[in-house]
Amino acid sequence: MNLLFYFFIFFSFHGLIYGCEPINLKIIQRNQNFEIKICVKNNQKFNDILYHVDFNSKDTLINHTLHLTQLNIGEIESRSFLLLSMVQNFFINKNHIKSLKKRLFSNMKNTKLIEMSDNLIETIENESFIGLDSLETIYIRRNKLIFIDKNVFNVLPMLKEIRVSSNQLRNLSFLNDLKHLEIINLNNNDLRSIKNDTFSTVRSLKVLELQTNKLSQLEEDTLTNLNKLEILWLGYNEFKSIKINSKLESLKTLSIIFNKIEILNYSIIEISHSIEILLLTSNQIKKIETDCFKNLTKLKRISLQDNLIEDLDSEIFQNQLILNELNIDRNKLKYLKNFTFCYLKKLVNLSLI
Repeated sequence: MNLLFYFFIFFSFHGLIYGCEPINLKIIQRNQNFEIKICVKNNQKFNDILYHVDFNSKDTLINHTLHLTQLNIGEIESRSFLLLSMVQNFFINKNHIKSLKKRLFSNMKNTKLIEMSDNLIETIENESFIGLDSLETIYIRRNKLIFIDKNVFNVLPMLKEIRVSSNQLRNLSFLNDLKHLEIINLNNNDLRSIKNDTFSTVRSLKVLELQTNKLSQLEEDTLTNLNKLEILWLGYNEFKSIKINSKLESLKTLSIIFNKIEILNYSIIEISHSIEILLLTSNQIKKIETDCFKNLTKLKRISLQDNLIEDLDSEIFQNQLILNELNIDRNKLKYLKNFTFCYLKKLVNLSLI
């Protein structure tokens, strides 16, 4: 009889595992049935089977998702998942895994999502992800990664989304030849600079998140070729100014909140005429040059609150005919010139506290 891998298994062994030393995970085959064998490592021997699952059982036929979450797993042997070829969504987060070994997932050819967040992962060996031919999304958030080799992800031909926020990454060499990548979340790492050619081979990128790093500048050609980029998050960094030569014609949202920008000029936001949402909250902006927004005719929302703006030119918003939200709260404005907002025919929300 064909094995139906419509399964959703969520292990919750708080009584058996919680408080133990990290355990070793094995998935084995016995008598033509598949079982998960969880073993405690004691004096270099593995014993004490804690859980057994027969994947032929109708009780497990729910969907293609396998959860091995919060089991105190510390070590996974190479090729441990050879029997999981039909798993589509694999969750092994909230454990104590420190490394991913070569060919760990080598037979998981139908897997589309892997969630490995909240572990202790420090190293990912080359070839760890070989065999994941259908993988589209990978989460490795809140681990201890400092470096990822440039060839780790390029064995994943269908990869669309990488989330490696809250690690300690200092370079992005792993963004290498990822032709289908659409989303990359790099928030809360230790990035201090980004090389010019970093994004040169990720031309399908739509969302780039770089918040909460230590970036103070972007090279002028850093974003070259990102013609499909729609959302760019640069908040919580140390930018005093930004000058980008690239024209990001698909960009809809630009966030540069919580930085150190003092003068807002044309060069900072001229990277795209298609911007609809511009977020500049909590910088140190004192002056906005008159021509700053002149070509941003598609703007619908501007947030400038919590800055040091002292004056607004009466012509500054003359081309924002469809703007519907403007927030200038908590600045240093003492008065407004006549007709400052007269061009804003679609304005619905104006905040000037």
